Amino acid sequence: MKRRCLAAGKRLGFLLVPGWLVFLFAAAHAGPPPALLRVALTPTARIWRGQRLTLNVSLYTTIAFAGPTRFDLPQAAGMVVMASEDHPLLGREEIGGIVYLSKRHEIYLFPLRAGKLTVPPFAVEFSFRTAAGQVVSRRLTTPRLTCEVREVPGADPHLPLVTAADFRVEEQWQPPPRRPRVGDALTREVTLVADGLPGMLLPPLRLVKVDGLGLYRRQPLVTDRQERGALIGSRRETVTYVCERPGIFTIPAIEFQWWQPRTATLQRLSLPAVELRVVPHPRLTGGIQAGGGGFPWRMAVPLAAGLLFLAGLAYYRLRAAERTRQLLPAGGRRQEERQHWARFRAAARRNDAPAVLEALYHWLDAAVFTGSAGSLAAFAALAGDREVKKQLAMLESFLYAGKTGRSWSGRRLYVAVRRARKKLRRRPPAAETSQLPPLNP
Repeated sequence: MKRRCLAAGKRLGFLLVPGWLVFLFAAAHAGPPPALLRVALTPTARIWRGQRLTLNVSLYTTIAFAGPTRFDLPQAAGMVVMASEDHPLLGREEIGGIVYLSKRHEIYLFPLRAGKLTVPPFAVEFSFRTAAGQVVSRRLTTPRLTCEVREVPGADPHLPLVTAADFRVEEQWQPPPRRPRVGDALTREVTLVADGLPGMLLPPLRLVKVDGLGLYRRQPLVTDRQERGALIGSRRETVTYVCERPGIFTIPAIEFQWWQPRTATLQRLSLPAVELRVVPHPRLTGGIQAGGGGFPWRMAVPLAAGLLFLAGLAYYRLRAAERTRQLLPAGGRRQEERQHWARFRAAARRNDAPAVLEALYHWLDAAVFTGSAGSLAAFAALAGDREVKKQLAMLESFLYAGKTGRSWSGRRLYVAVRRARKKLRRRPPAAETSQLPPLNP
């Protein structure tokens, strides 16, 4: 009898061992979720156009993090999205009575226009260790965020606006513009520095060609410096003026608008106008003979060609205006669409890239091609025009990647957008057309 009981106990013991293993395994894997994600946007109230917003992305785990974090940053219409280069902030936080290890990253958002803007959800991929020491990767998605951006009160729409905690403009001339001679080259170096704004968002110089002065512009130098949450961007532009003939020439002043979000003050910074009194060069004027008189017949052919060109250009503009007038939409939005289109056309003719981008957004909102919020990518997709997509990409590179010079032309962009506008007016897109992800302007 005793032997039977011992044998039964041994069999029961062998049956209980797997049960204990299952219990220990469940206990080891039970408890709180191994990874969490939270986001917080600052500031949440009184957001101004151009102001830097900080999206704090916090990751949580109960054991330890392993490896770097990867972000699949989105392209948001009317907004620039970029990750901070600073190291994440590590810490501990108690959530629901459970102590988590935390790792907080900062994502910078820069709204380029006023109105209701949306940051689409984006994926965050990171790795952590389990209780057994195994490295596990997790891919979580942030929620969709919406913010209301205010227009800066009193800002002049024809002048570039910089929204930053601090902003300064510096210039240097080499040699100083005192009494230049014909053939002399004067180099002007202008540096823009902003606290809290990346260099790619600082506006390019709006230079005016002065008759009698050659104008040569180098590619700008755009740099950023990030350290412990501080972001300082700079843009350095170098321009060379060549004195082509004697006379008195005035280089117009260059003005900027600076909006300080904390104090809600608007200031104007300007580089004053420069007057050049160019005198003849002795070596260049020694061989010129006085007198002559008579009509310069050698200039007849170029003069006639220029008059024919101006006449053709005037005829072309009249025809374009007539076609545009016939294609304007009917209804209450007609006047608004016409006004924004005129601003876009004028900015494109001036080669004013910041004004072109802003006018395009407002015109798309009024034209309602891509919904209530204008989307450049959706507009290019609906038009099915490769040239439109190409010119929009060149505009972005010109503004935000420091690729100036001959890489972008306002006239080419205007011609491409006007062609797409006519096409969409003749064949309006269907209401159910899905929008592609918008460009990041």
